[in-house]
Amino acid sequence: MPDPVDELYGAPLDEFVSRRDALARSLRKEGKREEADGVKALRKPSVAAWAVNVLAREEREAVDELLAAGERLRAAHAELLDGGDPGAVQEAASAERAAVEGLVAAARGVLADAGRPATDATLDRVRDTLHAAASDDTVRELVRAGRVVEDAEATGFALAGLSPGKGAKRPAAARPRKADRAAARRKEAAERVKQAQAELAEAEGAVREAERALARAEKEADRRRGALERAERALERE
Repeated sequence: MPDPVDELYGAPLDEFVSRRDALARSLRKEGKREEADGVKALRKPSVAAWAVNVLAREEREAVDELLAAGERLRAAHAELLDGGDPGAVQEAASAERAAVEGLVAAARGVLADAGRPATDATLDRVRDTLHAAASDDTVRELVRAGRVVEDAEATGFALAGLSPGKGAKRPAAARPRKADRAAARRKEAAERVKQAQAELAEAEGAVREAERALARAEKEADRRRGALERAERALERE
């Protein structure tokens, strides 16, 4: 039997809250109050987290390859600290980055199919969350289960395949500067505002058309009511 919570995280993002609340009500009616409270407390994923959850379901093989590449990178990094071959770390890091970029490309399609803008800021957060699965046990299990709720931050070695303890620095191009990321977030927010304004204008136009249709219907009803009254009076005179 499908896990209803798993289905919840695999549902369209716009339906998360309504489905979550419906599931909580259903559990409460069944007398499962503790489970209902747990479901009600589930947080709606961010857009980037939701995209990763979709990838975990629709791109299962690619996600498994990413997680395996992350485990190899972790192992190579641990061996490097014991005097291992730096080349093994770079090779593992290259495989991990390739797996991440393949999934980021797939995420672009997921967002487009859902009618959501695949902005650079959103894709950066998808990328960071996938990279984080290479170095963070909790994130890895959330990605594996397709139940990511919030964006995650990748560590330096997950991105660069180098040990922070040995003085290796994360490449400057691996992550935008804070100012750049802030600018990207502002741009994304502006795009959401623009989209919301367009949707509001469309909704207001629909309301005005509905009001005009109602006015025409009321006028036609008045006309027919008058015709009925005249017909009744004529019948009384007969």
